[in-house]
Amino acid sequence: WRSLAKSTISPGASGATVGVDGSGDEATKGAEEDALGAALACAEGMRLATTSTRPEDRVAARARLAEAIRADPTMEEAYETLAQVSEADGDRAGAIAAYSRGLEVDKGFAPFWLGRAILEMTEGFERTERGEDPEPSYSAAEADLARALELHPGWIAARSRLGSLRSDWGKYRVDTGRDPRELYA
Repeated sequence: WRSLAKSTISPGASGATVGVDGSGDEATKGAEEDALGAALACAEGMRLATTSTRPEDRVAARARLAEAIRADPTMEEAYETLAQVSEADGDRAGAIAAYSRGLEVDKGFAPFWLGRAILEMTEGFERTERGEDPEPSYSAAEADLARALELHPGWIAARSRLGSLRSDWGKYRVDTGRDPRELYA
């Protein structure tokens, strides 16, 4: 895991490192134990999230993932899994919030940008279905997809979603008597 690897191969809070034999100062050992605890909490949250549909296990998964984030706020996997659990449980706002919190920590982790964009696209589509204006959601999704593509220009998943977004957005504009051409410039 990226976060665990960073914490165990980097200098600890005191600047010392922990040797393979466990030698090193207490502060560094404590940091290593915290990182291990965070990784274990994340792994348990991921296991519960992916293997059970029981409501009590879903609550436990969220709790373990939140514990992992408290222990190691840089653990991308915990934010991403928390977002996925929230979405699967029908909590789109919670999923968007999890991706957004992850982006506060690591703006260079493209899956956060893509994940949030997909949720924003879904919100826009549902707004259209309810007869509401989807443009704010579509605009937010477009910005997130643009950032994902800045990070990984050839990323097919992001390019595909951008195409779907522009198609849905263009259809909305045609259906409301507006010119969609500016979306494709």
